[in-house]
Amino acid sequence: MENENILLSFAQHVKHSPSSGISLFNRIVEANSTVVGNYYGKIVIPSGGSLIVYLHSPGSQHIKTDVALGWWEEPL
Repeated sequence: MENENILLSFAQHVKHSPSSGISLFNRIVEANSTVVGNYYGKIVIPSGGSLIVYLHSPGSQHIKTDVALGWWEEPL
């Protein structure tokens, strides 16, 4: 199996929401709550593909959040 690199990035103060791509789902979350999204456990991203987790506050205030991602890789 070839070694591949994974790039994780973070951005603050993004002024516009993503303008292209496919939205998998939208979720409105109550303050001070935890949401675990299983979605049947699979989002398949092909080699060279990407995933964006876009979070925004309903108002102008800043929000604090924790996001956890996990993945596995299997040889084709």
